[in-house]
Amino acid sequence: MVRKLGPQDAVLWNRLGATLANSGKPELAIDAYYKALELNPHFVRARYNLGIRFVSGTRPFPPDALAG
Repeated sequence: MVRKLGPQDAVLWNRLGATLANSGKPELAIDAYYKALELNPHFVRARYNLGIRFVSGTRPFPPDALAG
């Protein structure tokens, strides 16, 4: 859906990540948050959401995950 509506829209990628996280798909949520940060490295909300995913233990916490 994001790819059709706004593949370069960091806000939509972050929203997709939140939707995936809330739907029990944390691995896909992490990928969406990374995409949002790739598009906008200073997007605080996406960085915060990514941190929440790592703190929840979904995936090992990489040292550079929250570096901006």
